[in-house]
Amino acid sequence: MPWLKIDDGLTQHRKWQGLSWPSQVLWLNAAVRAARNLRDGVVTPHDLKVVCAELVMPPKVMSAAVAELISRGLWEQAGEDLVFHDWLDWQQAAESVRAERARKARDQRLTAIPGRRQQIKDRDQDRCRYCAREVKWAARKGDNRGQIDHIDPTLRGLRENDPSNLVVSCAACNERKGSRTPEQAGMTLLPEP
Repeated sequence: MPWLKIDDGLTQHRKWQGLSWPSQVLWLNAAVRAARNLRDGVVTPHDLKVVCAELVMPPKVMSAAVAELISRGLWEQAGEDLVFHDWLDWQQAAESVRAERARKARDQRLTAIPGRRQQIKDRDQDRCRYCAREVKWAARKGDNRGQIDHIDPTLRGLRENDPSNLVVSCAACNERKGSRTPEQAGMTLLPEP
């Protein structure tokens, strides 16, 4: 679940000061729903109905709160939808959240294969297959901390965590490569030692 980031100076901001209580409550609850449902700050008419039902907010109060949020520049009208102003300047994009979730799930599946990590460490002799640097598995910080990299991070199923798709990588190379193939990242995969 992504975190909803709210500036600790929100209540001192000129757009928020003097905002009615129903508008504040509606804004916060809609923000939580948008973050939870990975909507990139979009509040659909259905979302608005659900939030107002949860808050037991009468339609007349809801309409006034929506109008106030728009007039204050906290929401913008986009067809039938409402959009939080500058949502992606402060919140993680839905695509990024989904990619991070997929990466974590892939890593958990790797951990579930007994001995696979050790097999890769032994095969690559604790050396990064991109820069040949010796990695430190116990390191918590630093560019040389050891990691297991998926050569092709888009593979799924049995091939995803096959030894042919896994290599030892230092943190610096793994970060540089990101969720791309070595070719896409402009990197060379060194042969097995």
